[in-house]
Amino acid sequence: MKTELQPCFMPRYLIVKLLWLIIITAPDWSEAQPIYGASSLAMGQTGVANPASGWSVSVNPALMSTEERLLSFYAFRYAGFSELTDSALSLTLPALRGAGGIELFSYGFELFRESRFSAAYKVEFRSVHLGLSATYVHIRQGGGYGSAGAVGLSGGVAFEPAENLIVGMRATNLNQPVFNRSDEELPRDISIGFSYLSGPVLTTLDLVKDIRFPLSVRAGIDLELAESFHIRAGSATNPSVWSAGIGYITGRVRTAVAVQQHYALGLSPGFDIAIGL
Repeated sequence: MKTELQPCFMPRYLIVKLLWLIIITAPDWSEAQPIYGASSLAMGQTGVANPASGWSVSVNPALMSTEERLLSFYAFRYAGFSELTDSALSLTLPALRGAGGIELFSYGFELFRESRFSAAYKVEFRSVHLGLSATYVHIRQGGGYGSAGAVGLSGGVAFEPAENLIVGMRATNLNQPVFNRSDEELPRDISIGFSYLSGPVLTTLDLVKDIRFPLSVRAGIDLELAESFHIRAGSATNPSVWSAGIGYITGRVRTAVAVQQHYALGLSPGFDIAIGL
C-alpha cells in the first residue's frame, strides 16, 4: 500500500524562535533596531544631525527642540513577525535654558525581552548645542535564565558651521556599563552626522563606529514633493540595508511610514506618529 506524504508546516512559534536565534547569534545585527523613528529609518538610519526628529533623546540629545513639545510613538517589525517588534514612546519639551525628554522602549517576546528607560537634557551656548542622556537597560531571558540591568550615559553635540548645514556628534555608553553579575558590556559607538537643506531637499550622512564592528556608512535623502508630503530613501553598510518611506504633516500631527530591506532578514516595516502638544 502506497503512503502519500503530507506537506510539513513549521508552527509559527518555531519559526519565531529560529529567527530569534539567528538574530542573537549574528553579531552585526544582534542589537535591537536603533530608535530613529520611521522618517530616519527611511533615510538609511541617519539622524545624528537631523533636528526635525522626535527621537533625539536616544539619537542625539543635543538636538532636542527647545521650541516644540512633541509626543511620539514608533514601531518597527522585523520581517513581519509581531513577536519581534521594536516599540517606543518619547516625550520632549522645552525646559530651563534648554530642553528635556524621556523615552520608553521595548523589544522582543517571551524568550527575550529588552526594555529601556531614557532621560535627557540639553543646553545651548550660542550656536553650540550640548546634550546628555541616561538610559537604564533591562533584559530578561526566558527558560529560567533570569534578568539583568545596567545604566549607560551618552552625550551629544551639534552646531551649524554654515547656513543650512548641521554637524552632529554622539557617543553612547561613555561609562562603559556592564550588566550586573556578568561581564557583558552594553554596545558603545561614536557617530558623526551631517545634514544639509537645499530648498525642498534634505540630505543626510552618518558615520557610525561601534567599538566591536566595522564602520557603518549611512546616507539618506528627504524630498518635499508637495506641501507637507515627503518621500524618503536611504541606504547603509555593515549591515547592508536599503530603505524608503513617505511622510505627511497635517497641523500638529506628523506621520511617517518606512520599509527596510535587510540583506538577511528581508523586508521590515516601520511606522511613527508625532503630535505637537
